[in-house]
Amino acid sequence: MSGVDLSVILGTVDRPERLRACVESIRAGLAGSPGFSYEIVVAYGAPGEVSLPWMVEQPDVRPILGWMDGAIPAFNSAYSASRGRFVAWINDDVTVRALSLSRALTYLSAHPETAAVAFRFNRRGDGLGLRHSTLNMGDSLPIRANQGVARRKSCDAIAAEIGGFWGDEQHRAHHTYGGDNAWSVIAWWLGLRVDLVPGVDCVDWSLQTEDGLRAANVASVAPDHSQRWRAIYNPYIEQGRARDRRAAALAKAHGGWRC
Repeated sequence: MSGVDLSVILGTVDRPERLRACVESIRAGLAGSPGFSYEIVVAYGAPGEVSLPWMVEQPDVRPILGWMDGAIPAFNSAYSASRGRFVAWINDDVTVRALSLSRALTYLSAHPETAAVAFRFNRRGDGLGLRHSTLNMGDSLPIRANQGVARRKSCDAIAAEIGGFWGDEQHRAHHTYGGDNAWSVIAWWLGLRVDLVPGVDCVDWSLQTEDGLRAANVASVAPDHSQRWRAIYNPYIEQGRARDRRAAALAKAHGGWRC
């Protein structure tokens, strides 16, 4: 199978209106960039997926049956099936701002030192309050990427460390999302650079009814999930902080020079 410049990966479960809006926004996000080839790889969880007939009719969408439970296996399945030199990961309830993907690809092509570009997002869809798509991990870490565009080689390095693009499926709690936290921690631990770029934005339409139910379910298992997550990833955080302290001390000793 021949490669493409960009693979956009996501998962979906019986939300056809959201999925169609998402796919249409991806196309708009690449408008004006005829030089970039792309594919949209959508992981779905059951043969009866209501969006499947529509997906198979779309020339730029590749539906993948390969996951049953949660975002982590969805992203892992879609990533394994993708072919792009760059990979964008978004949720099916997100719409990408016009030209955002084009801008991210142009920026990454011009800045080989950057591993990924993180989307800024807002939850209201009103064009206000755009912010870095950050993660609340309880502590301030330099790299946070909830959704974004990254080089495949960077994603491969992260996947090799955590057992999959979005994390080790054996370590997730039931229905909880933790893959973005894991991705971000390991990206930082590996020393990868994640940038914000003007005009690379998306609207997160979450906090709908089904998302409220999901949040309640996550809360019911959060203590166990948090303990397991900390046991796996705290050593990476501690090592990264020690590295940064050494770098800061070296910079101070050399009058601001950083290695």
